Amino acid sequence: MNKELFSVFVGKGVRIGRGGHESKEGLLLGAFGTHIALFTETDGVIYFPYSHVKSLTSFAKGKLSYDEMFNTIELLPNENFVDLLNSQCRQWVKINRGGHDKIEGILLDANHEYVEISLNDELVYIATYHIKSVSFGEKFEVYERSNTTSQTLRRRK
Repeated sequence: MNKELFSVFVGKGVRIGRGGHESKEGLLLGAFGTHIALFTETDGVIYFPYSHVKSLTSFAKGKLSYDEMFNTIELLPNENFVDLLNSQCRQWVKINRGGHDKIEGILLDANHEYVEISLNDELVYIATYHIKSVSFGEKFEVYERSNTTSQTLRRRK
């Protein structure tokens, strides 16, 4: 799978993967030199390197509708996956979506060999090749207090 194939589906609702932690449905925002960008309602923009995309499913019209949001979603347009990671150094990062390989923390460094993440009082090194997906920034949700009409934000778990 490569940029030419995925370019056909930009702006359309797709599912990446057939199932499991890395499978996500959303709006395909872009196809770049080494990766794709997918917008999901729950995780925001997720970047997947081509080397870990095993399948793509295109949905019939109406399954997902993002028409009004398409031009307002912030996209990091780096052609190279390592350049994408480097552009977000010192930012909150979520690598992989679940299972034993999932990790969140501050991205300190990225190169073709590994990424360095600060998590609490630990430094974690992950082989760049084994990154299946990545998203940037902490996710928050609106939390409504039951005894008042006020709302507050809390970090998603």
